[in-house]
Amino acid sequence: MKIENEICLYIKEIAVKYLDYCNGIQKLYLFFSFEQDVPFSDFFIKTNQILEKNEADKNNKIELQTSIIKQKKYLELLSKDFATLIEKARQKKVEIPTEIKAEYDCKSGIATASFCYENKYSEDENIFVTDLYEQWIDNEKKKLKRSN
Repeated sequence: MKIENEICLYIKEIAVKYLDYCNGIQKLYLFFSFEQDVPFSDFFIKTNQILEKNEADKNNKIELQTSIIKQKKYLELLSKDFATLIEKARQKKVEIPTEIKAEYDCKSGIATASFCYENKYSEDENIFVTDLYEQWIDNEKKKLKRSN
């Protein structure tokens, strides 16, 4: 099995852990970056709009657990889960993706992901990993706006 297929299966396992964070969401987006042995992970959600975790409490139509303590718990879990993904790839002696953008459709239970194996920010002092994450959020917001 290719590491990408295994990662998609594992992402489904990860997503299930986060479903109590968001009752009523359509999609959960997971972002993982790993360049120069520096891991980064974060997530955002889609309801009727794209919401970052700190914006989730602005949407009153769904029940979200958005306390700082809860957000910290999920980020710690996500970091731990990402470390597990990295370790699985190392054990299999396969190349570790430098970036994974994963989407989990909460209704269908389907996880999809895109993978990048090239450095995107570590060799350019003008780009930060958070820039890449925020760019993805902005792109998803634009896609949603075009579809409405």
